[in-house]
Amino acid sequence: HALFSLSIPISVLAWFLIPFILLEVFIYIPGTHIYAYLIPVFLFMGFALFHADLIGSKVFTVIASLSPSLRGVQRRSNLVIIFGIWLLFAFLTLQSYYVFVDHKYEYPWENKKFLIWTLPKPTPIFHLSMFGFPYFRHWDNIGEYIKSDNKSQFYTTNERVSISRYHTDLEKAGEKVGYYIYIKNPQTFTNQVTNIRINAWMQGNPPIVQYKNQDRVVSEIYLVTSMVP
Repeated sequence: HALFSLSIPISVLAWFLIPFILLEVFIYIPGTHIYAYLIPVFLFMGFALFHADLIGSKVFTVIASLSPSLRGVQRRSNLVIIFGIWLLFAFLTLQSYYVFVDHKYEYPWENKKFLIWTLPKPTPIFHLSMFGFPYFRHWDNIGEYIKSDNKSQFYTTNERVSISRYHTDLEKAGEKVGYYIYIKNPQTFTNQVTNIRINAWMQGNPPIVQYKNQDRVVSEIYLVTSMVP
């Protein structure tokens, strides 16, 4: 602990506060720029863990002075602290796996169970930037199929245009006949088909192609040849 200097956490605090105030107060959607203040937060956590034994021993000393029966716990404070740190990292590792690695249910595009909690998906009006989460809907295969099938020059989808336009050059036109790409649990958070005519077509006609992740259908292609409701 001789290397510890008060000037270091103060400078890191300034590093955190300046971008945090700018990005969270003056900028509506900071996006990936939040790392400008997350990095100093990680450093603060590192400081806390590095000095956990010192901080913990001080806390246990105060507790033992208030209750003599807890002096035995004070003597084992290092073991308690080490176990607490291990438990914290075990929890965070498991949580990271469930959120960022496991693809059975893809949070935040759908609700996901984690231990005793349910991680809820946001509402469609949620505007905070989200990145790094699992999302696999076979868009490469969808684009290749539409290109090879070549039965229409139009398409529409319930997914974001910023995603679909990267995989197909067709014109997006929901009022014309063509391909309808239905994505289950899309990034728009809207599973409901709002186009009445397309919804009616889907009720009476099967998809021409389905794509699955394991045993779950995650995307479908319909060839809509009539827009009569």
